[in-house]
Amino acid sequence: MAERDVRLEAVEAGVATKAADPVDVFPAGRVREGRRLALGHLQICQLHHQVFMQVGERASWPEPQRHGVCGACGTRHMRSQGPVRARQPLDAGIHLIQAVDRNELLCQGDVRQRQWPELQTERFTRWQGSAESEAPVGEGPPWQQGHINGHQRSRHGLYASIRGVTLRVLRAALLAVLACLPSAALAEAPISYRLSFPAPEQHWMQVDATFAELPAAPLQLRISRTSPGRYAAHEFARNVDEVRVRTQDGQPLPVTRAGTHGWDVPAHGAVVHVSYRVYGNTLDGTYLAIDDTHAHINMPAAILWARGLEQRQAEVRFVAPPGRHWTVATQLLPGAEGLTFTAPNLPYLMDSPAEFGTHTVRRFEVPDGARTASFRLAVHHDGPDDAVADLQADVEKLVREARAVFGGFPAFEGGSYTFLADALPWSRGDGMEHRNSTVITSAAALVERWTWRDLVAHEFFHAWNVERIRPRSLEPFNLEEVSLPTELWLAEGFNNYYGPLLQHRAGLMTTASLLDRLQEAVNAVLTSPGRRTRSVEDMSRLAALVDGATRSDRGPDYAYLSYYTWGSAIGLALDLALRDRSDGAITLDTFMRELWLRFGQPGNAPPGVVARPYTTDDVESTLATVSGDAAFAHAFIAEYVRGHGAPDFTGLLTAVGLRPRLARPGGGTIGPLSLDSREGGVRISSAVAPGTPAAEGGLSQDDILLTLAGRRMTTPEEVEAALAASRPGIALPVTFRRRGVERRATLRPEADPTLTLVTDEAAGGTLSPRQQRLRAGWLGR
Repeated sequence: MAERDVRLEAVEAGVATKAADPVDVFPAGRVREGRRLALGHLQICQLHHQVFMQVGERASWPEPQRHGVCGACGTRHMRSQGPVRARQPLDAGIHLIQAVDRNELLCQGDVRQRQWPELQTERFTRWQGSAESEAPVGEGPPWQQGHINGHQRSRHGLYASIRGVTLRVLRAALLAVLACLPSAALAEAPISYRLSFPAPEQHWMQVDATFAELPAAPLQLRISRTSPGRYAAHEFARNVDEVRVRTQDGQPLPVTRAGTHGWDVPAHGAVVHVSYRVYGNTLDGTYLAIDDTHAHINMPAAILWARGLEQRQAEVRFVAPPGRHWTVATQLLPGAEGLTFTAPNLPYLMDSPAEFGTHTVRRFEVPDGARTASFRLAVHHDGPDDAVADLQADVEKLVREARAVFGGFPAFEGGSYTFLADALPWSRGDGMEHRNSTVITSAAALVERWTWRDLVAHEFFHAWNVERIRPRSLEPFNLEEVSLPTELWLAEGFNNYYGPLLQHRAGLMTTASLLDRLQEAVNAVLTSPGRRTRSVEDMSRLAALVDGATRSDRGPDYAYLSYYTWGSAIGLALDLALRDRSDGAITLDTFMRELWLRFGQPGNAPPGVVARPYTTDDVESTLATVSGDAAFAHAFIAEYVRGHGAPDFTGLLTAVGLRPRLARPGGGTIGPLSLDSREGGVRISSAVAPGTPAAEGGLSQDDILLTLAGRRMTTPEEVEAALAASRPGIALPVTFRRRGVERRATLRPEADPTLTLVTDEAAGGTLSPRQQRLRAGWLGR
């Protein structure tokens, strides 16, 4: 092939190098005139998001060669340690622009090939990300991500002068290498954050951030309004104050407020320093909690970020309060110093909580085929440390059972998975999933292990289901606006189903306790008035209005059935249906494993990004494949997911030797009501659902029941006893007071559909061999 002359001029970085070899690769640092780097092997260490270069005999370096060992593969590599930019060594990425084949350009980022006319005159190009325009370089308006003319400064600070040549793409080998690079943005200066705690007892944190190599456009600083794993808006800006923006030499810059959660800097130089304080005194999975023993940090509640710089690497340095020796537990990647960590992009940073303080750390490993998965349990608590050892034993059992469902662990970025636990009396009960970690908080002591088992079982299952097997409606996650997910019945509800099931399989929950949990979900679906008007997809779309959202008005609570609960019941129904249809050969485990293979494992997306999110149509297609019956898959999704139907739980449970029985045989109900004692009677404190006997009889919210069937009512328990003694269809006289006026009505109860689950053995029956086999395969013991 003909040689081509390619000159890269990076004015800001001082690059001036010239090479004619079509396989040369140019590092983004100072290289002397005429120096040339011949490519022998380009090795990507994805674990640490670094690029190492192992070179051939013709290599010529501006500084002495140094070696490095890749922590992922153990290979000894050569890497440049020359005078590169102070904050951005070569390890963070390589600029690659190369002439190879005729009439093609390679767009580094989404790495796709496109055809272009020959360039007859000098052009200046540098781009990353998606290149959608079909216009040749130099025609039309500048590219949003890179096209420049003359010696204008590019968004990425690199200038490429292509003199009298035809640009061509890299060889096939380099194309594969480029596909593995985290992002061209890694060649830019990282965004640095310094988190310090001058007065932790006052519950505030000082944040100092530096944004370097900025384009001339206004800098749009934002604090998140949402948080990964949460679905409602949380308005973290309310806890941020004293925002100050300065130049590199400390001069103040004018700032304008942009809505409730933004600060715009219209004019600035290449470097901007930002400082602010953020208050935090809420210990859960969503907010920020700071005191004189630790800082529990959810990044969206604490970190200002910049629009347009989402793909830049971030560096986070933790600074302990004076005189304290705090340590960090986080899924953030280790940095150059002990208390410095990195994130390859904003999505990963926002999904990486941190516990900074005095906590107990336990480590364990679990075999995973040819590799070993590492886990850390970091617990901030005020009890004995032997309780942490007991919790670790439970966690390890649950981790193994979750792995058995999917057949293997995900490849955790950073090499391990971290459980961040806060067991303190002022903790809120909460669990929050993240890509390589989870936050679990509770006021319960560690010795109350059932509480912690529940949290661990549900949240760790998310390492597959939602963190990697991810709905398209949540990918990419929007930090400024709430989403409208339709698949939370699977992404959350199936976790609610598997949580107690995994505990039972691990020997940490009795069969009776498991059946109590299952019958609770089944009864909620069978008795909920909301199911009549909304599907489980509709309930998922309501997440933004119920998941931690606040309200001051009074609404019809009967119209909502949690996607956690309903999804759990759907998971149970699908699991038992698959087992019954296949005589135990196909299960919900099989289905989840297929989702993992199709949507969780594929793709080489950057950390924090899911390459192949799914839709409900994809769920139906996967179910059709697993079951071998497209008609069954379509009918199940149409009736129970998109429709309002309730599965035949009685028939499904009977197949595994369980006996669903009416909890109140012959008893009546007037519909689901919330009751409390008030003003000499019993107040109806919830909205009354249309179509129920209570509504048909004329009762309404805030009515005070005085008598039922002629008997005086003073407590909710008395009302429940009177209803239990009633009979469906038989008139039940009632007197009640509404806004000071006493009234009379007649109620006609309907049959109470509430079920209770018992085993056939407990009911005096005998299991058939098939029932024994199906139940053993389902429960695991």
